[in-house]
Amino acid sequence: MTYGIEQPFTQLYQEAFVSRALDPELKLPKWQRLAFLALGRHERNGHAVFEPGELARYLGTSDSETGEVIPASAKVVDNAIRDAIKNDMLDPSSVAGCLIPPIDMVRANSGAGHYKTEYKPCPVHDVVSKAAKRARKASVVAARRRRSGAA
Repeated sequence: MTYGIEQPFTQLYQEAFVSRALDPELKLPKWQRLAFLALGRHERNGHAVFEPGELARYLGTSDSETGEVIPASAKVVDNAIRDAIKNDMLDPSSVAGCLIPPIDMVRANSGAGHYKTEYKPCPVHDVVSKAAKRARKASVVAARRRRSGAA
């Protein structure tokens, strides 16, 4: 899907994104960690599903004495999601239970062609309606216009 713009295509290793997102030595902003997790964990449907509290643990801090992970608050997680959306690194429909990379970064694969895998609906977003797909495509076009400086 190119939306009228031919783009070169390459494959990336998802595990590399997850590894960097969870590496405490890298001083990445929380929103960027979430963007990397979305890129590293998305399924063929374009959605990266997380268990309740999983993102809070990933964005949490370690107790310096015990090493125990102190989960981030729901507000910290929500702010990181909001910031990733604001930086065009997550789709606006992303929530703590499911992060979605922007549609212009990831080509979702329904299992057609070379990959014969079953398409899995998102348990958080369920079946995406045609109206939601149109809105998502419009958000991609708007994001491209913002980046190019067009109004």
